Amino acid sequence: MCYFKTLSSTRDEVRLIVTSGSWGIELEGDIPEEVRPNWRESIGQQVPIIVPVDGSSTNVRVVMARWGVLMDRPYNKTLGNARSGKLSGWPWNQCRPCGVPSDGFYEPEKPQGSKIRAPWSYYRLGEGRTFVMAGVWREGVDPTTGEIIPSFAVVTVDANETVAARKHNRMPAILRDEDVQEWLFSPPYATHLLNPYSATEMSGWRVGDETKSGKAPNGPNMIEPVDDGPQGSFL
Repeated sequence: MCYFKTLSSTRDEVRLIVTSGSWGIELEGDIPEEVRPNWRESIGQQVPIIVPVDGSSTNVRVVMARWGVLMDRPYNKTLGNARSGKLSGWPWNQCRPCGVPSDGFYEPEKPQGSKIRAPWSYYRLGEGRTFVMAGVWREGVDPTTGEIIPSFAVVTVDANETVAARKHNRMPAILRDEDVQEWLFSPPYATHLLNPYSATEMSGWRVGDETKSGKAPNGPNMIEPVDDGPQGSFL
């Protein structure tokens, strides 16, 4: 699963990344003013996603969306992740493809579903370059305000060797640059693009316990590596 990630770019940097041409998409409009560096994006937060413009094959918008898909009927879980093999069923068949710009993500050092307390590790590509996670999105009713707002979930796949080495069995579906356009504009879902990212192109390391706390200062210190030995109490 992936419930915490980073996008440490400024609004201007996000604009340059999206318009660079490497993802094969064209930006329509501008980047939302709310976009700012965030080293602990998490479920329930408003974060930027990339959505196709209706009727286009390349044009996209960047919008702020709630992480956690909002459905029209009650659901007893927070829908922050969508398994790649279940996108044809409810509720994901009520959603559409989107892209989730990121430069890293956190996973606990334990199998998905395990109740044990465990430290977190942080994973990124290369030297921390920005990439796109495959996502699904829809508009739904905000339970707090009653407004209709965009909401999304991150698609997950089996872990590659880098993530699995730290005992976790799922990871976000990271799109290769040349596959971003196809994912966004090939309804319903281009599931053949959803594969574990090459482990040789990724790195990962353990981070400190303070990263787990929503009260900790949000900054680059959150992704600083710590010794893989015992850390005392894990939150």
